[in-house]
Amino acid sequence: MKDNNLFSINLLNFINYRSDVECDKRVFFEALIIKYLSFNKKSFFLSKQEIRNELGIKRTRAESIIGEFTQMGLIAVKNVKSSGNLRPQQVNYFTVFPEKIPLVAQKLLLNSTDFINRIKPILKEE
Repeated sequence: MKDNNLFSINLLNFINYRSDVECDKRVFFEALIIKYLSFNKKSFFLSKQEIRNELGIKRTRAESIIGEFTQMGLIAVKNVKSSGNLRPQQVNYFTVFPEKIPLVAQKLLLNSTDFINRIKPILKEE
């Protein structure tokens, strides 16, 4: 049963969210933080198709979640059109505002103190 450890980490993260926070919003919130950190705390690109493929969130639902996180001040999104590969494409560049992560976490998590204490040092690292 040692394989259960692989899955228990994700479940433990998910049970810390408020019950009224939808699963896809939980996934998107965590994905934004992971992408932000993996792109060295700079803006990053993420298309609606990538959101669908990587996170399993459909386009209209992704737009809704993006709108909510934008209103909360967590992110800004810039839509850039490119004309590579014979057809135009639209790619969203996300800017995450790290100072808003703790504030949004307080709205999404039951007990955000542990999360905030763990994320603050990471956000301050250069």
